Amino acid sequence: MLKDCSIPPKNGGAPKYVVIFLHGLGSNGQLMKDHAGGMLSLMIPDAKIYFPDGPDAVNADPGAQPYRSWFEVVHKPQGHSLTEEDSKAISGHALKAVPQMNAYIDQVLKQEGITEDRLILAGFSQGASMAYYAALNRDKPVAAVYSLSGGALHWIVDQAKSKPPVLLSAGGNEHSDYSGNRHATRVHPILEKAGFETECILIPGKEHEISHESMELLARLAHIVMNRTPKPVANTNEPQAPKQAHRPPAP
Repeated sequence: MLKDCSIPPKNGGAPKYVVIFLHGLGSNGQLMKDHAGGMLSLMIPDAKIYFPDGPDAVNADPGAQPYRSWFEVVHKPQGHSLTEEDSKAISGHALKAVPQMNAYIDQVLKQEGITEDRLILAGFSQGASMAYYAALNRDKPVAAVYSLSGGALHWIVDQAKSKPPVLLSAGGNEHSDYSGNRHATRVHPILEKAGFETECILIPGKEHEISHESMELLARLAHIVMNRTPKPVANTNEPQAPKQAHRPPAP
């Protein structure tokens, strides 16, 4: 199983829900706990936040803290952009990593004694892609997915097993076609057409980064999905899209 670290609820009580936050390429769970967790835990004091390590080591020097990856990356020469074929290949690598990621999620659910509707999957960059791919490949939808600067998201929509709410976010100055605001705004209508409850929010003045504003968006999303009135279960095997989407206010 994946190695992880966590932050218990800051209010000192039992967790009301859980957030799993996945790091980007070349980072690790401890670094995310120190950076993103330091901001986020103060904004959602009734949640427990998990920060797992990706399974693959990246440029790990002997005796140094290893950096991690969630799935195989596509390498391009400096100055070359990722093509559609590259994005398709990345999607395939992410799908291969889904079983291990979902086994970890199942472990957290069992450990905390909660169901999917009390779990938010979130991540940054490659971690955002991994959270998204794992969530859409679960039999039961999680409470929500937060994809901060995730890439290659459009390839899986038509094959999704479940349709949790998805908040796409990116920096307003993040102009990569693969994971920036152009990609987020491209994926948003595809998700809407497929019946997802979804929103896309660009953060003014930000680059490819985990900012205070981006953590505020995740905290607002958590507040929305964890304070909804439960709805009757429809008599169908397909997840139903809510009639009205909720948009967290832009910072």
